[in-house]
Amino acid sequence: MRKRKLFLYLSIVMTIGLCINMVASANTILHKEEFSREKNPWGSFGNKINELYEKGIDTKKDLDIPVYYEEELLFDIDSGFDLVRDAGFYAGSNSMPNESSAIIGIYPTDAIRLKDNGSAYTIYDTDGGYRLFLFFDKCNDYQTPIGFPIIVKNILSYSDFSVLRAGDSIEFVESIESVATLHKRYIKEVWKLEPKGAKMMAEYGFPCTGLYYLKEGLLKIEYEMLDDGKITIGNIELYRDYILPDILGNKVDYSILESDLPK
Repeated sequence: MRKRKLFLYLSIVMTIGLCINMVASANTILHKEEFSREKNPWGSFGNKINELYEKGIDTKKDLDIPVYYEEELLFDIDSGFDLVRDAGFYAGSNSMPNESSAIIGIYPTDAIRLKDNGSAYTIYDTDGGYRLFLFFDKCNDYQTPIGFPIIVKNILSYSDFSVLRAGDSIEFVESIESVATLHKRYIKEVWKLEPKGAKMMAEYGFPCTGLYYLKEGLLKIEYEMLDDGKITIGNIELYRDYILPDILGNKVDYSILESDLPK
């Protein structure tokens, strides 16, 4: 009798401990890692994508999305991706600061979604409640991200943005979509961009740009910086098929499975 009670007690304790560990694991917030080229050689991410394709595409598979500290994931200048600039900016660079294997080495994730058109995206969550998507494609052998990162928190409708016009302030966009606050902070605090620099970037084809994932499509807002430092809308356009050309002329498929979007 005593043995049975002891066994029951130990079983309950172990079950409770397992549940606690599972909850703790699910809520673990990660820091970025020190990059090691030895662990993440050139082309290793592309090789991994190709290996996953060989195993077959499973769009119903639930992905284990890691949670990172927002400050490090979104606002680290050495993250390997820019929130408001096309990844094609680094094309032809000898150093390739946005090389895919380096990004994955600093911010590891197994949350990789393959699509049947040869494109893929990785997924990260932040401790601030946002979800980040980075996009990759066979057009460059998955060597770097393509296009822009997408950040999502709440999926809004195009009607919510219908009041926006060229010349409106980014603060007006912020009042509708909180992701614009992240974009503004990146421009002001990470890049510390000034009007002259913003104008020069735009002239080279890289205006500060925010992409906003909506129910009806992808909203692209190109921002301008006035002489007084205020950021305003220069151009706004909706892409209903979620496909946009990047600066290099590649068609980037930004469509995201509904199961991968924040609930």
